[in-house]
Amino acid sequence: MREIELAGKYIKFAKIIGERAAAELYREEITRAKKKDRIRRLKEKLLELPAADVGTAYKNVLALETAKGKATTTGNAWRAEKIIYQIQILEMEI
Repeated sequence: MREIELAGKYIKFAKIIGERAAAELYREEITRAKKKDRIRRLKEKLLELPAADVGTAYKNVLALETAKGKATTTGNAWRAEKIIYQIQILEMEI
């Protein structure tokens, strides 16, 4: 594992819980921040797609999750669905 130089609040944490635990907290926080940034970028990508296709994609996702209805997918709707699923996965990981 790489050595991490702690700064700010993590120096205080290191004094209380130990350097290894503080470094682990730092890593987790950085990972969480990266995932939140990825979610933000994916949502921006959704906004770039046509609204009708994004709406269809959400409808398809709901249809598949509730086992009701039949999902029909076009090119942009399929891309939107993929982005929606990526967002869902990242949100679960956070």
